[in-house]
Amino acid sequence: MCSALWAVPMERWSRYEKSIEYTEKSLAISREIKDRPIELQGLISLGSAYKSLSRHEQAIEQFEKALAISRRLVIPTAKGPRSAVWAMPINR
Repeated sequence: MCSALWAVPMERWSRYEKSIEYTEKSLAISREIKDRPIELQGLISLGSAYKSLSRHEQAIEQFEKALAISRRLVIPTAKGPRSAVWAMPINR
């Protein structure tokens, strides 16, 4: 009975570890081709996976990297360019 109690957490742990592995590969590719929006998504996903595994320091590190990219990222919109952070207008 005890092994059944641990089966679910270990299965989830394994999924998060696999998610981290694939996301790190995706990040390497997005950086190689300089696709900042995809890199941003990857960093957020990586941070979320680390958070789910209670690896909080690693999660914070990824979220801080994502925040730095989002502050520099400009998204073209119908109302003009906007920063990725809360889609705020860019003051020029």
